[in-house]
Amino acid sequence: MSTKESNTGFIFPNYLTLKNSTLKLRSTGYRKKLMLTIYGLSFYDTDTNMDVINCSETKAILIKMYRSFSVDKILGGMLNSVKERCQESTLKDLENLSEKIKENYESFPYKEELLMMFDFKDDSTLYLFKPVDGQYVEIAHFNDVEDLMTSILKCYFDNKSATPSLIKNLV
Repeated sequence: MSTKESNTGFIFPNYLTLKNSTLKLRSTGYRKKLMLTIYGLSFYDTDTNMDVINCSETKAILIKMYRSFSVDKILGGMLNSVKERCQESTLKDLENLSEKIKENYESFPYKEELLMMFDFKDDSTLYLFKPVDGQYVEIAHFNDVEDLMTSILKCYFDNKSATPSLIKNLV
Protein backbone atom coordinates (compact mmCIF):
# COMPACT_ATOMS: atom_id res chain seq x y z
CA MET A 1 0.00 0.00 0.00
CA SER A 2 1.01 3.59 -0.48
CA THR A 3 -0.20 7.13 0.17
CA LYS A 4 -0.37 10.08 -2.20
CA GLU A 5 0.81 13.47 -0.94
CA SER A 6 -1.87 15.83 -2.28
CA ASN A 7 0.24 18.91 -3.11
CA THR A 8 3.01 17.16 -5.07
CA GLY A 9 1.17 14.05 -6.24
CA PHE A 10 4.09 11.93 -5.03
CA ILE A 11 3.34 8.42 -3.84
CA PHE A 12 4.97 7.34 -0.56
CA PRO A 13 5.05 3.76 0.75
CA ASN A 14 2.99 3.10 3.89
CA TYR A 15 5.88 1.10 5.40
CA LEU A 16 9.66 1.15 5.11
CA THR A 17 11.95 -1.61 6.32
CA LEU A 18 15.43 -0.32 7.06
CA LYS A 19 18.16 -1.84 9.21
CA ASN A 20 15.81 -4.53 10.55
CA SER A 21 13.23 -1.92 11.62
CA THR A 22 9.79 -1.61 10.08
CA LEU A 23 8.63 1.98 10.12
CA LYS A 24 5.04 3.08 9.52
CA LEU A 25 4.06 6.18 7.54
CA ARG A 26 2.80 8.81 10.02
CA SER A 27 2.58 11.91 7.83
CA THR A 28 3.17 13.43 4.42
CA GLY A 29 3.79 17.05 3.57
CA TYR A 30 5.60 19.45 1.33
CA ARG A 31 8.03 22.38 1.45
CA LYS A 32 7.10 25.64 -0.25
CA LYS A 33 9.18 28.74 -0.72
CA LEU A 34 7.97 31.89 -2.45
CA MET A 35 4.79 30.07 -3.56
CA LEU A 36 6.79 27.31 -5.27
CA THR A 37 6.69 23.72 -4.08
CA ILE A 38 10.27 22.57 -3.49
CA TYR A 39 9.84 18.97 -2.33
CA GLY A 40 7.41 16.45 -0.93
CA LEU A 41 8.27 14.44 2.15
CA SER A 42 7.03 11.70 4.38
CA PHE A 43 7.67 10.87 8.02
CA TYR A 44 7.96 7.30 9.32
CA ASP A 45 8.13 6.03 12.88
CA THR A 46 8.16 2.80 14.89
CA ASP A 47 6.04 4.50 17.56
CA THR A 48 2.82 6.52 17.61
CA ASN A 49 3.99 9.07 20.16
CA MET A 50 2.89 12.55 19.10
CA ASP A 51 6.10 14.05 20.55
CA VAL A 52 8.27 13.02 17.61
CA ILE A 53 11.27 15.14 18.65
CA ASN A 54 11.77 13.77 22.17
CA CYS A 55 10.92 10.12 21.63
CA SER A 56 13.63 7.45 21.81
CA GLU A 57 12.59 5.29 18.88
CA THR A 58 13.55 4.86 15.23
CA LYS A 59 12.25 7.39 12.71
CA ALA A 60 12.80 8.28 9.06
CA ILE A 61 12.17 11.18 6.71
CA LEU A 62 11.96 10.58 2.97
CA ILE A 63 12.37 13.66 0.77
CA LYS A 64 11.42 13.68 -2.93
CA MET A 65 12.39 16.68 -5.00
CA TYR A 66 9.55 18.44 -6.82
CA ARG A 67 11.88 20.89 -8.57
CA SER A 68 15.47 20.43 -9.72
CA PHE A 69 18.12 22.14 -7.60
CA SER A 70 21.85 22.04 -7.12
CA VAL A 71 23.16 20.16 -4.10
CA ASP A 72 24.56 23.42 -2.73
CA LYS A 73 21.16 25.13 -2.93
CA ILE A 74 19.33 22.34 -1.09
CA LEU A 75 22.10 21.86 1.48
CA GLY A 76 22.33 25.61 2.09
CA GLY A 77 18.75 25.77 3.27
CA MET A 78 19.03 22.60 5.31
CA LEU A 79 22.30 23.58 6.96
CA ASN A 80 21.01 27.02 7.95
CA SER A 81 17.88 25.50 9.48
CA VAL A 82 19.83 22.88 11.44
CA LYS A 83 22.46 25.41 12.61
CA GLU A 84 19.70 27.50 14.22
CA ARG A 85 18.64 24.50 16.28
CA CYS A 86 21.81 22.60 17.19
CA GLN A 87 24.50 22.98 19.80
CA GLU A 88 27.83 24.44 18.71
CA SER A 89 29.50 21.08 19.36
CA THR A 90 27.27 19.55 16.65
CA LEU A 91 28.53 21.76 13.82
CA LYS A 92 31.33 19.30 12.89
CA ASP A 93 28.75 16.49 12.60
CA LEU A 94 26.65 18.75 10.39
CA GLU A 95 29.67 19.46 8.19
CA ASN A 96 30.36 15.71 7.87
CA LEU A 97 26.73 15.10 6.90
CA SER A 98 26.94 17.81 4.24
CA GLU A 99 30.12 16.33 2.79
CA LYS A 100 28.61 12.83 2.54
CA ILE A 101 25.56 14.18 0.73
CA LYS A 102 27.81 16.08 -1.71
CA GLU A 103 29.84 12.90 -2.33
CA ASN A 104 26.70 10.98 -3.30
CA TYR A 105 24.61 13.54 -5.17
CA GLU A 106 25.69 15.73 -8.09
CA SER A 107 22.32 17.52 -8.03
CA PHE A 108 18.77 17.01 -6.89
CA PRO A 109 16.70 16.62 -10.08
CA TYR A 110 12.92 16.18 -10.14
CA LYS A 111 11.87 13.06 -8.16
CA GLU A 112 15.36 12.48 -6.69
CA GLU A 113 15.11 11.03 -3.19
CA LEU A 114 17.08 11.32 0.04
CA LEU A 115 16.12 9.11 2.96
CA MET A 116 17.34 9.83 6.49
CA MET A 117 16.85 7.28 9.27
CA PHE A 118 17.21 8.39 12.88
CA ASP A 119 17.98 5.50 15.24
CA PHE A 120 17.80 6.88 18.79
CA LYS A 121 18.23 3.44 20.34
CA ASP A 122 21.64 2.38 21.63
CA ASP A 123 24.28 4.50 19.85
CA SER A 124 22.15 7.33 18.30
CA THR A 125 22.98 6.67 14.66
CA LEU A 126 21.89 8.71 11.63
CA TYR A 127 21.75 6.75 8.37
CA LEU A 128 21.52 8.17 4.85
CA PHE A 129 20.00 6.11 2.04
CA LYS A 130 19.75 6.68 -1.69
CA PRO A 131 17.48 4.76 -4.07
CA VAL A 132 19.35 2.44 -6.41
CA ASP A 133 17.40 0.13 -8.73
CA GLY A 134 14.25 0.37 -6.61
CA GLN A 135 16.02 -0.33 -3.30
CA TYR A 136 17.26 2.05 -0.61
CA VAL A 137 21.01 1.63 -0.30
CA GLU A 138 22.92 3.00 2.69
CA ILE A 139 25.39 5.67 1.58
CA ALA A 140 26.57 6.85 5.00
CA HIS A 141 26.02 6.61 8.72
CA PHE A 142 27.10 8.68 11.70
CA ASN A 143 27.28 7.33 15.25
CA ASP A 144 26.66 9.24 18.48
CA VAL A 145 24.92 12.19 16.81
CA GLU A 146 21.79 12.57 18.93
CA ASP A 147 21.85 16.39 18.86
CA LEU A 148 22.23 16.41 15.07
CA MET A 149 19.28 14.03 14.65
CA THR A 150 17.11 15.99 17.08
CA SER A 151 18.03 19.26 15.35
CA ILE A 152 17.07 17.88 11.93
CA LEU A 153 13.73 16.64 13.29
CA LYS A 154 13.11 20.07 14.83
CA CYS A 155 13.46 21.61 11.36
CA TYR A 156 10.34 19.68 10.37
CA PHE A 157 8.39 19.50 13.64
CA ASP A 158 9.07 22.53 15.88
CA ASN A 159 7.09 25.78 15.95
CA LYS A 160 9.36 27.28 13.22
CA SER A 161 8.90 24.30 10.90
CA ALA A 162 9.55 24.78 7.20
CA THR A 163 6.94 22.10 6.53
CA PRO A 164 3.81 22.85 8.61
CA SER A 165 1.81 20.42 6.47
CA LEU A 166 3.88 17.55 7.89
CA ILE A 167 2.84 18.54 11.43
CA LYS A 168 -0.80 19.10 10.41
CA ASN A 169 -1.06 15.66 8.80
CA LEU A 170 0.64 13.76 11.67
CA VAL A 171 -1.37 10.75 12.87
